[in-house]
Amino acid sequence: IDEEEVEARHGSVIGRFSDDDIFYIMSRCISYRVAIILLIKGFILSNLTLDDKRVKDIIDIIENNYK
Repeated sequence: IDEEEVEARHGSVIGRFSDDDIFYIMSRCISYRVAIILLIKGFILSNLTLDDKRVKDIIDIIENNYK
């Protein structure tokens, strides 16, 4: 493959959340910031098996660091 034939894009490690998902959450009177936090929590926590203490720690990290 010649380098002129390659097209690459970079989002982030997990990609983007769907505009439809964000719209759906926001249509329930939830702010954009809270909608994103809910999606981040759901993505991370649905892919891990953790005890309650670690889940709380992760939630605290997400809520305190997403601005």
